[in-house]
Amino acid sequence: MVWSCVVYYAVGFSPEAGRFLRYMFVLFSVHQMALGLFRTMAALASDIIIANTFGSAALLIIFLLGGYILPKEMIKPWWLWAFWVSSLSYGQQAILLKDGWRGQLGNMILQIHSLPSNGYWYWLGVAALLGYALVFNITVTAALSFLNPDTSDIH
Repeated sequence: MVWSCVVYYAVGFSPEAGRFLRYMFVLFSVHQMALGLFRTMAALASDIIIANTFGSAALLIIFLLGGYILPKEMIKPWWLWAFWVSSLSYGQQAILLKDGWRGQLGNMILQIHSLPSNGYWYWLGVAALLGYALVFNITVTAALSFLNPDTSDIH
């Protein structure tokens, strides 16, 4: 939380308390989604090696197709669905829109990266992140309830 406060003001975001709380809420939502994702990987994998492999692959795909490494317009048309499935794309859009990127420069930056500029996308992004967190946590509960644990390493 301290790091987020330092970054928020060092980057030059708006010093208004409401916008800062919206920023922290987006970070909380991203954190909950990421916790759920990796719990799901761990619950579905039979051992730590498989969990690490799938977790690394999931991170690569989410970062690559979520708009951080490749902007939306550089993703091939047949992979564009992955941008909208990637949970971090919603976090990126919500963080960009929470500060009210209004005005000519803000709209131009959003248009360059093919991102929406309507204010409701902030709440849509937060809802999508919390929805992903809910789905991942339900999957963890189901996996722990119905899958048999690997007990070959226990003596």
